[in-house]
Amino acid sequence: IICDTDFTAVSLMRAARRQGVKIPEDLSFVGWGDLQFAGTYDPPITSVSLQLPQFLGEAFRYLDAETSSSETRREVPTELRIRESS
Repeated sequence: IICDTDFTAVSLMRAARRQGVKIPEDLSFVGWGDLQFAGTYDPPITSVSLQLPQFLGEAFRYLDAETSSSETRREVPTELRIRESS
């Protein structure tokens, strides 16, 4: 299950465990944000890591650009931190 945040991943993992689901044997989870607790949760959460300052900088540059600009896409590097939840 690909989650929108690491918080969502934790919540869904806890709910799955209450139902007897084994992680990652029966079901795998991937979070987003690579928050501090992601690597310490049991099992550690696989998460997409991004450089938040660079991400926000690109967002503000996009919003600040002239509306006549044809550029509508910005890319920010991410990294998949593979841990035991997947």
